[in-house]
Amino acid sequence: MRKVLVACYGNTCRSPMLEGLLKRDLGTAGKEVTVESCGVLDKKDGASANPHSITCMQERSIDITGHRRRFAGDLDLNSYDRIYVMGTELRDELVKLGASADRIEVLRENTGGVPNPFNSALAVDQQDMAKYIPCAAVLEEESKRIAASL
Repeated sequence: MRKVLVACYGNTCRSPMLEGLLKRDLGTAGKEVTVESCGVLDKKDGASANPHSITCMQERSIDITGHRRRFAGDLDLNSYDRIYVMGTELRDELVKLGASADRIEVLRENTGGVPNPFNSALAVDQQDMAKYIPCAAVLEEESKRIAASL
């Protein structure tokens, strides 16, 4: 079975959303692909997905409430057929952690990647939902494109 990994910084916003979307879209297409997500920040606290990310996915009938943060450095990065990242800096971090660069695709690389909706200066309950909605829409488009290509 093929394996794909999606990565962002903290593995609480963008990558859990894309993981959920890909599982849905690949399942709908009848493709057997294992999908996982991770972050490049070395936080091993098992934090759940951001509440706004959960809401964006619930609006698409996708449940990511059971998601828990994972650190990319704890994974065998070369066991994945493809790794999808939200920006070039994430590709560089994964390569430093041992991933093969030729397996990594930067989503929307020509437009600067997928913007991070998370504002580290604010508490989770003060995050701006208005930033998560367009991010989820972009990730949904990317999920459909990726699912068609696998």
